[in-house]
Amino acid sequence: MNVTYTSLFQVNIDNKTCDYMDNVTVSYNITPSFAGSFVRELACSANSITGSWTPVEAGNYTICGAITNTTANDTNSSNNEACANVTVTQRSCNTSISITSEPVVNSSASFEYTLALSDSFCNETSVDVEYWVEDLFSSYVKAKLNTTQEFSCSKSVSRQWTPDTVTGSEGYRIKAVLRSACDINASDNSAEKLIVVRGSQSSSSGLSSGSSSGSSGGGGGGSGGVSESVTKKNTELLSYPYMVYAGDSFEIVVNVSINRSYSIYSYVYTGNTPVSEWGSKAWDANKKELSTGATVVLPLRIENGTPAGNYTMKVRVKSDKEEDITRQIEILERPNMSVEEANGTIQLTACSGCELLVLAKDFEFSGGNYTLDKPGEYSVLLLKDSVIFSKSKFVIEAPKQNPVTGRAAVKTKAAGLDKRRVFVLQFISRIKLF
Repeated sequence: MNVTYTSLFQVNIDNKTCDYMDNVTVSYNITPSFAGSFVRELACSANSITGSWTPVEAGNYTICGAITNTTANDTNSSNNEACANVTVTQRSCNTSISITSEPVVNSSASFEYTLALSDSFCNETSVDVEYWVEDLFSSYVKAKLNTTQEFSCSKSVSRQWTPDTVTGSEGYRIKAVLRSACDINASDNSAEKLIVVRGSQSSSSGLSSGSSSGSSGGGGGGSGGVSESVTKKNTELLSYPYMVYAGDSFEIVVNVSINRSYSIYSYVYTGNTPVSEWGSKAWDANKKELSTGATVVLPLRIENGTPAGNYTMKVRVKSDKEEDITRQIEILERPNMSVEEANGTIQLTACSGCELLVLAKDFEFSGGNYTLDKPGEYSVLLLKDSVIFSKSKFVIEAPKQNPVTGRAAVKTKAAGLDKRRVFVLQFISRIKLF
């Protein structure tokens, strides 16, 4: 279906020498509603360029053709007609898309990334691709663009992006969606690629180390929202994350069909203790007062340090009576990075299943653990499942050398141990955060 066929008939001229050409005219019809004709020059036989047809609907068809004229000496016209039944099915293909790019790029500098298109059946001829770039809070930093690409089997499409100037390092996602009319499996028709944009380093001085953690888009453990709706008489729960990391913020979307004043709020709890907050840990910390039906977004944050486990999420609507919707929600332990300082070095260790990305001037490292032991400024990202969970900065300056001579040298040698101890204490105390 939707493929043009140009070899509908096999045309033969019998009982002739094939050292000169003849013309044959064929008229044909394809029931229920197509007719055509062609003139073919041939020596003795031909099966290409013998009619043209592009079926647009699946179904059963009958193709009939008849030779209506020929320059050959045709002495037997009994075999000048032929019919055949054909079945047209929907054209099937198995398309996919992936994105390739350098994992770390520089801010304010253009770089290339590639959209790799593929059809393992080699039946697709044209697809539409939508692509864009988001920050880790799902805000567009490069607007959505569309392109139509013609290809067979596979094709690589090169695109460019120039990140804005940033200080330190920031994470972004390049995203793309492929749309095909014949794909039998759309599960791999979308793709995303996490990249880190390395910018200028903020100024700092002194011998210091430090770390800071913050949510950079864990957003429910990457598990998305529940698509099914949960409905009460006047309240419909449209979406919520069924998994969320401790310390993460998320949203609950509720549709309320009450045409009078009401209040609505939500919380996550276990026993008699709330583990969610929004400005405070009150049960109704995110309460909204409304006077008509609306689609309401209720923000919440799981308290940092909440133990992993199953908890209850509740949405409460209060007007002349109370209406509750409760669901189970799983809280996951937040990924963390261990930082140990000893002997003038800093040992960084990622949690199980996590990865460290260490960036410095002319230096990159990714892996499970790393020791900072050279002077310099380091940006460290903690990732899990392509999500950045914390950003840290460590700044280490080379210790100053104070030359000593004569009698002072004897004193310095005797006090060397105490000075080294003071040096380490200074090192630990001068921590700087992002």
